[in-house]
Amino acid sequence: MMAGPKTIYVGDDDEPLWDEASKIAADGGSSLAAVVRGLVRRYVEQRRKTVGRLVVDMHDEAASQWREVFDGRWLVEPDRDDTRSRESDADAGTYYGVAVTARGRIVVHSAHCNDRWPPTLEDFDSLEHAEEAGQLPLDIATKASSELGEPRTIVRDW
Repeated sequence: MMAGPKTIYVGDDDEPLWDEASKIAADGGSSLAAVVRGLVRRYVEQRRKTVGRLVVDMHDEAASQWREVFDGRWLVEPDRDDTRSRESDADAGTYYGVAVTARGRIVVHSAHCNDRWPPTLEDFDSLEHAEEAGQLPLDIATKASSELGEPRTIVRDW
């Protein structure tokens, strides 16, 4: 079954951006349609990956226990042995888990293998924001980025 061409609405505010993207694509020997197809394909591939209910056991210093539950998928599944950072400034007993939520947020779970402190679970706009906040070591962020199918990117504003 062959589908016909599709039309994408571009609002007046986005027209300059659309024109610039079209020029950049043409300068690179491509078309904006090819760029959009690639982005749509990547979007669908990412969404097809299993998203399910993730459950994280938590506790506080007073030994109260509860579960945090959210929809998403693990990029780096927390494991006391396999997800410890090898970075020189990281605590050797801390292990990490990194998930992407169904809404596209990044969740970082950290805990200590000897329960030296209560586990944490925090959400961020991106892996970069988690790193900047000091909640995600470089080597764990690199693993998570790889699972997202994206090269690890460092943005500098010099």
